[in-house]
Amino acid sequence: MHNPLTIYAASVKELYYQAVKHGATIEQLENKTGINPSHLDNLDKRISLDKHVALWHAAIELTRDPAFALHLGENSKVEDAGIISLVIMNAATLGGMYSRIKRYIHLVAESDRIEIIEQGQHAHLRYTIEVPEFFTTYAIERSFAMALNWSRLFIGKKFEPIEIHFQYQAPEYLAEYQRVFNTSMKFEQEYNAIVFDKHYLELPNNDYNHYLDTIIREQADNLLHKLSSNDNLIQQTYKLIVHYLPTGDLTVDKISSELNMSRRTLARKLKDEGVSFQDLVEQTKKNLSKNYLQQNDISINDIAYMLGFSETSAFSRAFKRWFGDNPQSFRKTSNPPVI
Repeated sequence: MHNPLTIYAASVKELYYQAVKHGATIEQLENKTGINPSHLDNLDKRISLDKHVALWHAAIELTRDPAFALHLGENSKVEDAGIISLVIMNAATLGGMYSRIKRYIHLVAESDRIEIIEQGQHAHLRYTIEVPEFFTTYAIERSFAMALNWSRLFIGKKFEPIEIHFQYQAPEYLAEYQRVFNTSMKFEQEYNAIVFDKHYLELPNNDYNHYLDTIIREQADNLLHKLSSNDNLIQQTYKLIVHYLPTGDLTVDKISSELNMSRRTLARKLKDEGVSFQDLVEQTKKNLSKNYLQQNDISINDIAYMLGFSETSAFSRAFKRWFGDNPQSFRKTSNPPVI
């Protein structure tokens, strides 16, 4: 129906081979994910996000390391991350580095969004996975551990956050969080965010190279333009539906306005693609409900809210209609414990 959302092959390659280094085999990973090493030869290629999520789960299972993502992020190497790392690490200031992460984040993963929010003397680096079916705590763990690692490399000295916020519950391996992040942490927050003194934003990059910067940004912009041109109407509508579901403000008028077209034009264009707006909303809720229930750290009450239901009972009735089962039973049968 639409092109699958994708992630930068360089990010997948690092994860793939670190999993192999720590106990997985290539045969096991290929069987569980459909990814083989030939898919990762070109760092600028794209890998579907559903395969990437499968790779996360396979890596955690096969390495038997629940904190694998933290360890991957804290030991990440800039030279392994392709052109994205060159663009990010060649900014003039740390604030410029974060602005580039924000600009090019869809090159890394199409499901992700970065914001830099200044509040008084503090700055917040917020990380959101906008398409919840691709949400994993592992991606956040890796990204935040990597952000601290690369920030310290960039400024050439210790980068000390004030605190770090996570949207999900504290994990069982909290001691590893404390070791890796070494700062105050808050869980079950509205946003995933690294909070720090905003004076860090002005710290310079002593290795900034203007000539190199011009060349690599042109290449990154070309890749970004190519990626954006592949984003069709159904995909754009789907992303907006996911965004507005929890707000209670999901209407065809709202979505058509966001897409800069009339309600009638949106309906006609979706019909040309073989779907209606209501069909897309219904299918989105169905897909997301199964994905959420496979994540034990999201309560069923929260799932109902995230899908736009006013009551948990309404969600349960809808789920029964979709799948012939209730959410509690589905969660138990589809979510075996990790050994």
